[in-house]
Amino acid sequence: MFFRRLRLTILVITFLSIPVFCSVLIPPDEWYIAGILSLTIPAFTLLIAGALIYFILCRSRWAILPAIILCSALPLFSTSFSFIRDSQQFAAPLHVVTHNMNALEFYIKRPKFDSNRQAFQTWIAKNNFDIICLQEMIEGKKAPFLIPGYYKASSSKHTNLGDHLGLFIFSRYPIIRSGKMEFAFNSYNRLMWVDVAMGKDTLRVINVHLTSYDLRSYSIRGNLRKVRAAIRADAGPADASLHSCVHRSLRERLAAHPSVREVRGLGLLLGVEIVPREGSASDLAERIMYAALRRGLSFKVSKGNVLTFAPPINVSEQELDLAWTTLDKAIGAAERGEN
Repeated sequence: MFFRRLRLTILVITFLSIPVFCSVLIPPDEWYIAGILSLTIPAFTLLIAGALIYFILCRSRWAILPAIILCSALPLFSTSFSFIRDSQQFAAPLHVVTHNMNALEFYIKRPKFDSNRQAFQTWIAKNNFDIICLQEMIEGKKAPFLIPGYYKASSSKHTNLGDHLGLFIFSRYPIIRSGKMEFAFNSYNRLMWVDVAMGKDTLRVINVHLTSYDLRSYSIRGNLRKVRAAIRADAGPADASLHSCVHRSLRERLAAHPSVREVRGLGLLLGVEIVPREGSASDLAERIMYAALRRGLSFKVSKGNVLTFAPPINVSEQELDLAWTTLDKAIGAAERGEN
């Protein structure tokens, strides 16, 4: 009886491994469960190997099933297991640093940007980093950002001011290949990679920036329901009145601006849609964002013309009032063509 149950359990695990191995064929952003299942591939590989050994020892014809599965999954082994000999080890540790630069506060106060840039370069010079990955780094159209002694690759968004804002990779080792991927045209959401030559070895370095609250129904699907549930669950009774009046107060504050088409959101996840009477909506939204940054308010632009806000749930009424006042001034300045 025990061995019958054991054999049945092993067969069930063997059949369950088929969808697990096939999960790598489904993009996780289309079905997130596939991404979760793919994480179990190493465990199922070991289980199927054990099943094969068991059936061979029992001289069972069922041994053909785990054998076929393992042979079919051979291409996946290199992504799940790694065996490194001592001769393959690097002679010295590799020092990699990654950091979101927030444009070194370029859009808030220019003198502060200059001092921040000098301080950053001094800090880099004091530390012996081999590879430096930067996100939201600014590079002027007439003043390229260079670090002495480093090779450079970049993927950046072109701003209305002619600057380049985006991803940068600096390497002490030669960069022999590079590539990039934009998740939307001229967007902050992008990915870049470089292949670095380290003696006889080649190392691929990937640098990526994703706006965490750029919520798009086609990419997050069921996850949006979880976000909504989390917002409602985390908002205590004391915050309920604050959440209910946020949309109303923001609509009233921005009602005088002709370029504000709609204010919408859920809880404290807010969006202000910008549609000017003339000109490009995305250009105006970007000018508003920069005008707000110079006044000390930071947010992102989604879908080209939606100002997106995600303040913390414990934000106070005074902080929100200050933020909406700053936004009101920034929209007015952008509509008048001012800074």
